[in-house]
Amino acid sequence: MGLRMVVNKINEINENKIWDKWIAIYPNMTQDNFISFDEFKEQHKPKKPLTESDKKRIDKMVDSINDKVVKN
Repeated sequence: MGLRMVVNKINEINENKIWDKWIAIYPNMTQDNFISFDEFKEQHKPKKPLTESDKKRIDKMVDSINDKVVKN
């Protein structure tokens, strides 16, 4: 459960960053070079999946957060 929450939050943060980039270029778009947000997002999504090392690092973060929550 904790890992899923962290992954969801990371995905939300990444999508917000992509949105901010798209909003920054939107005023300069014309009919010829317009790209929808969905297309832009597809082009800017991370291409490589999480590695085992990434998953272990996230697990450690989740454990650390859970320890802090339990203590309070």
